[in-house]
Amino acid sequence: MIETPAEKKGAYRWGIMKMAAHLSYFLWASTPDEELLKLASESKLHDEAILRQQVRRMLRDPRARSLQMVCRQWLGIRPLGTTIRPDARLFPEFKDDLAEAMREETVQFYSCIMREDHSVLEIIDSNYTFLNEPLAAHYKIDGIKGTQMQRVKLDDTRRGGVLGQASI
Repeated sequence: MIETPAEKKGAYRWGIMKMAAHLSYFLWASTPDEELLKLASESKLHDEAILRQQVRRMLRDPRARSLQMVCRQWLGIRPLGTTIRPDARLFPEFKDDLAEAMREETVQFYSCIMREDHSVLEIIDSNYTFLNEPLAAHYKIDGIKGTQMQRVKLDDTRRGGVLGQASI
């Protein structure tokens, strides 16, 4: 397939192999697999239904964990607890495990939206999040036990979405 020259302005359709590579590197931070390459070589990735099917398949794959890196970088939560720490006099309860739970809440929330194909609007407004006991105690939410993150339905809508998360 002939690529559109760089000097040409406006929207144009990507070459099919370029599309497969960009999709794979975005979702997996890796090269396309056999199935994606086969569909690309058959020029089927421009079919919206097939493309949606492939995105869903790729998001279910463990390699999609690379989206967590995108989330951490995009939302700037990587330095939380390391180079960014709240004043210890004002927040004596802030410890490394709480900082990790704060980061993990945001990563699991973002990953859930992507993996389960939720509306992008949930990034701002949702009725659930992911908590463990230390983070739930920080938010003053009762009934959450253990150190494992778990999906929790929120009664307080101000907590929903990334803007209600401690990492942000």
